[in-house]
Amino acid sequence: MPKFIGITELRKKTREVFDAVKKEDLPVVIMRDSKPEAVIIPFKEYDKLAQEQRKLWNSRLDKLTKAAKPYIASWLKKKGYNPKKVTGDKLVTILDEDDKGSS
Repeated sequence: MPKFIGITELRKKTREVFDAVKKEDLPVVIMRDSKPEAVIIPFKEYDKLAQEQRKLWNSRLDKLTKAAKPYIASWLKKKGYNPKKVTGDKLVTILDEDDKGSS
């Protein structure tokens, strides 16, 4: 269960709050005007959340890539490229060049 403290208390007891977050391994919710404004969490918890976020992002990107593959292949053919020979890096270059040409 997180601990809730006001921003004034945080100013007065910053070191103690950080020590408690580390020692108790629990988040501290910072309140301002009786509303939650921020959360201090242990770094290992942040790192875990960041890894989960990256996994979710990569999963969504993989799904989008698979869905877009036929459209990208068709677009590359219209541009005169062999889609089977275009690497990811080359595709980025082609897209950048196309973007510059259309602006």
